[in-house]
Amino acid sequence: MTSTKGIARFSRDTGYITFRKSSRELKEMKDFFAKSPWDHVAAEQMEYVRSNPVNHADGVVWTGLNKLLEKVEVDPKADVAALMKELNVKVNKEIAEHRGQ
Repeated sequence: MTSTKGIARFSRDTGYITFRKSSRELKEMKDFFAKSPWDHVAAEQMEYVRSNPVNHADGVVWTGLNKLLEKVEVDPKADVAALMKELNVKVNKEIAEHRGQ
């Protein structure tokens, strides 16, 4: 699926952007782009796409939210505000420890 032809086929079949330059150079993709110019524009813009680095606190946030939901499911009378405050402290601590990295 990650080969040049695989990505091209996936893109044509699903409408997802072709993120491999080699895929965009295939005859079948050039034909596809001729029929679907908007797909071509999106694919060409991939050159300018940049990702944002993952925040070190992401894991703490998602793990904390999952644990919070589990607690609330087990105990409907759980103090959600207190649990959120506790999670906020953990997240802020994580952010402070990794600031500038």
